[in-house]
Amino acid sequence: MAGFVAPAGTVGALRRARTLRRCAENGLCDRIRPIAEGFASPLGLKVEQTLFENRKLSVFLGDGERKPTLEDCESLSKILDDTITDDESYDSLTGSNFSLVVSTAGVRDVLTQDFEFNVFKGFSIIIATSEEFKGKRELTGTLHGRDEKHVRLNKKGRIVKIPREIVTSVQLTQAKSEDG
Repeated sequence: MAGFVAPAGTVGALRRARTLRRCAENGLCDRIRPIAEGFASPLGLKVEQTLFENRKLSVFLGDGERKPTLEDCESLSKILDDTITDDESYDSLTGSNFSLVVSTAGVRDVLTQDFEFNVFKGFSIIIATSEEFKGKRELTGTLHGRDEKHVRLNKKGRIVKIPREIVTSVQLTQAKSEDG
């Protein structure tokens, strides 16, 4: 059976297009963005992106007149959470279970803090190691988590545990998002 190999970059572009289409078809991003902008604008902030994929609603704040703070992200998260949970009309858009993430658009690509490993669970990453691990010094896959001993990577449905003592960096790969 002959296979088709897509040109480089095509798969990522198709995923982004599907994400944008899902967000547009779903209508959630169109309803959430004005609420987020209503919060951000008076504070001198800008809503850079909204994304709803794999039951995760993400809102990214960017620099307007000033840089967003952790407190800004927390406040907007509470406002959006209250809005979505108090209004039953959102149930058909979000489903019964979903995650809400509010962060800065300018977040560093390299993950170092425990909370970052929780926030970016499920995102595509590259792990660099100080020595070969299973014949490689770079491993790619989906972030599954981090504990005291290992960084866990989902690679084609299998969880790979990389010892933290050999991990030199964990970096997000190109994001699948809706640019605003």
